[in-house]
Amino acid sequence: MDYKRERFEESLTGVDVVVDTVGGDTQQRSLRVLKPGGILVSVVSPVPETTQKHYGVRAAYLYVDVTEPDHGNVR
Repeated sequence: MDYKRERFEESLTGVDVVVDTVGGDTQQRSLRVLKPGGILVSVVSPVPETTQKHYGVRAAYLYVDVTEPDHGNVR
């Protein structure tokens, strides 16, 4: 689904899992399509516990550091 062209929250409900790679308003809209107890996994930002409770869902923030340590070998 193209989230830029459609208001997905108007046509989707009862979703088990959402993987959020956008954040912001799209993350908030994603929370509305999850079924009670559904899971939102974000690679952008964590979802506050108060928000999770409000929507009756769970959320996980997956942080991946893809930078390499500088060992003095600048290329």
